[in-house]
Amino acid sequence: MAMLMSVPPAVDAQLKRDSGMNLFEYSMLSRLSVPPNQALQRTRPAQLVGDTLSRLSHAVSRLEQQGPVRRRVANGESRVTELVLTEEGVAALVAAAPGHVREARRRSSTYCPASR
Repeated sequence: MAMLMSVPPAVDAQLKRDSGMNLFEYSMLSRLSVPPNQALQRTRPAQLVGDTLSRLSHAVSRLEQQGPVRRRVANGESRVTELVLTEEGVAALVAAAPGHVREARRRSSTYCPASR
C-alpha cells in the first residue's frame, strides 16, 4: 500500500521537473506511441490510462498547444476524433523515458528489493 501511495506522486514530480509533463500526460503519450499509426480514438486513451474523458480532454488541449499531440477526424467520420502522436511527441516521450524509468525503478526498489 505504501508503494502505491508514494511512487506515483514521486514519479509525477520527477516528470514535471525534468520533462515539463505530468504522469498522466506521459502515460497518454506512451499509449499513443503503441498503435501502428500512433493514433487512437479519443475515448480509448482515457480508458487505457484509467481516467475520465474530461481529464483527457484537458490534457490533450495542453499537449496540442505544446505540439506533442494533435486531433484529427477519423476516416471521414466527423463524430469520431482521433488523437495523433506527432514527431515532437515521440521526441518528448523518448527524452522523458530514461529519467522516468530510472525514478520509477528507484522508488519501487525501496518497497521491492528484488527489483533492483
